[in-house]
Amino acid sequence: MQGYNVILVFSNNFDRLLMCKRKKDPYKGLNNLVGGKSEKNYAY
Repeated sequence: MQGYNVILVFSNNFDRLLMCKRKKDPYKGLNNLVGGKSEKNYAY
């Protein structure tokens, strides 16, 4: 079973949340949580 990590970025008083606007289909033009991938043995 694969595990997932979720990180949310929000303001100190919890009134704003960091999101991005999708530029591609599906759901083009809608807001989405920021996402990405991490690779095993990748040095930051």
